[in-house]
Amino acid sequence: GDNGIHVVGVAGGTERVANTASGNAVDGIKVEAGATTTQVLGNTAGLNGVGDAVPNGFSGIAVINATDTTVGAPGAGNVSSGNTTFGIFVQDSGTTQVQANTVGLAPDGTTARSNGESGVAVLSGGGTVVGGGSGAGNVISANAVHGVWVTGAPGTEILGNTIGLDAAGLLGRGNGQQGVRFEGGATGTLVGRADLSDSGNRIAGNGFNGVDARGAGSGTGVLRNTVGLNAAGDAVPNGQSGVAIIDTDMATGGGAGDLGNRIGGNSQTGVFVRNASDGGIFGNVIGLAPDGVTSRGNGISGVILDNATDAVVGAPGAGNVIASSAQRGVYLFGGTSGARIQSNVIGLAEDGTTPRGTHRLVGMLYR
Repeated sequence: GDNGIHVVGVAGGTERVANTASGNAVDGIKVEAGATTTQVLGNTAGLNGVGDAVPNGFSGIAVINATDTTVGAPGAGNVSSGNTTFGIFVQDSGTTQVQANTVGLAPDGTTARSNGESGVAVLSGGGTVVGGGSGAGNVISANAVHGVWVTGAPGTEILGNTIGLDAAGLLGRGNGQQGVRFEGGATGTLVGRADLSDSGNRIAGNGFNGVDARGAGSGTGVLRNTVGLNAAGDAVPNGQSGVAIIDTDMATGGGAGDLGNRIGGNSQTGVFVRNASDGGIFGNVIGLAPDGVTSRGNGISGVILDNATDAVVGAPGAGNVIASSAQRGVYLFGGTSGARIQSNVIGLAEDGTTPRGTHRLVGMLYR
């Protein structure tokens, strides 16, 4: 048949628990057509009993035009790996929770079992939460394209996940392109949340950028994350930048207090902003390990503003620490205008005294 398990238009508390759904023509498990309050818990989709790939023809788990669907929960996550396209696919659905799943790895949490496109895809709809607080994060790694792909889905939250590493957060198991990619005017997307202290994601080892907002809508927030470093504080580089904000206005990276991100060890730039206006970069530590002293420099610059308008880098009480960059701490070029660079520490460790300057060029360059 087309789908291994197919829930259509069923209301009220349907559970799909501890099944193996692999080798089906379309989806392993599909929830659609007005189904409400469905729980998909503890299943395996796309693998056989010994962890080898037996792909479903499309997605491991698909949620389409459904409401209040729970895909995984702490202690009851699914393994959705080895499928032809997506591990978990959510489209035109409201209030979907995707928690505690393993997507793109075998059940051992280490062996790559890539899904053929992205690990988790969220298209249209609204209010999807990928991950959560303690114990609710997903491991989303080793997928062929993006770890998490969000397009046109307002209010999506990506919280507390490990993206591009093994389940222990130590070994690189990068997704082929972006760790997190949001686009298509997806407004109000949050990668980490201000009011949830353990909502930061660990994003490292991915082929392109750790976080990539490209043509996303206003209100994008990137908070509390560790990007480019593993759980031991060692560099596991994203292949380009840690955080890239491109063609996306009014985006915020970090904040005061503990809302900032730690971004280090990436192959190119810590935070890269291009063709964007009214963005803010606040309270981040860029280029240092978690001890605040050991260098984990980014391969080009700490922060680059390219044709950015009215960007703010740092503020009183929310300055950035930008250290150990291979070339420049902050680099402004390509028609950037109206930028404010203020209250930052550039070229020193977090203690404010230990030198951790750029390796080759300058702290700040305007061109």
